[in-house]
Amino acid sequence: MASLSSFKNPAAYHLLSYGTLLGSTLFQSFIGGIIAFRVLPRPQFSTLQKHTFPTYFALQSITPAIMALTYPSGPTSLYHQPATGDGLASWLIGTMFVTGLVNLLYVGPQTTEIMK
Repeated sequence: MASLSSFKNPAAYHLLSYGTLLGSTLFQSFIGGIIAFRVLPRPQFSTLQKHTFPTYFALQSITPAIMALTYPSGPTSLYHQPATGDGLASWLIGTMFVTGLVNLLYVGPQTTEIMK
């Protein structure tokens, strides 16, 4: 029987959250959005995007926070070693979190208003 110890390791959740963020972003940006734009009439495309954006932007905000909390060498290593690779990771994860939050709280609602 396989060991369940990997469920106790935060690195597994870090990879899972990174994969979720990357996969959902690639799908929404390059597959689902393009196909919907080509196939649906404008009113239906607008309705689809209006309902998809809040969930998508929330996911973009939550997954970087999970990535920071489950960082393999510990979440505190992101803040205490700015000159190392952990420091770079901290800037990148922080940038993902802030831009996801801006999308969720400002860009998403503004885009939805324009689509009405």
